[in-house]
Amino acid sequence: MLRHVMAAGQVRAGLLAGLANPQLRRALVCMHRDYRHPWQLDELAARAGLSRSAFARQFLEVVGDTPMNYLAHWCMHQAELLLQDRRRSVAEVAETFGYASEAAFRRAFKRIRGRGPGAVRRLAPRKPEPPTTGVDPRRNR
Repeated sequence: MLRHVMAAGQVRAGLLAGLANPQLRRALVCMHRDYRHPWQLDELAARAGLSRSAFARQFLEVVGDTPMNYLAHWCMHQAELLLQDRRRSVAEVAETFGYASEAAFRRAFKRIRGRGPGAVRRLAPRKPEPPTTGVDPRRNR
């Protein structure tokens, strides 16, 4: 269904419109697959087979955002998924995404996602506790 909609040119803007564009698709796939890579505009433009200015202009027109802003939002979305795992510290997640300090990551995360890492953790569903057997280990002494 999605392929049909994209092939028919019925998607006007956003990620699907970008994926429907063969040049932008190459850059978007790179961004999504290797989001931890420190991408630069010229590198993404080369993947798309366009000049920097043509890539930036076309990306903005088709996707509706600048390439670097889109990438920052995608990275923070991925970071949010990691933050929901309470076994990982915020510092670990920050390091995973190349931040030199937890404080810098917290500021960037809040600016981009609209809430801090702590709020994400508070709202994340808790993993259920393992089922108990119904046997009190203190009684079997």
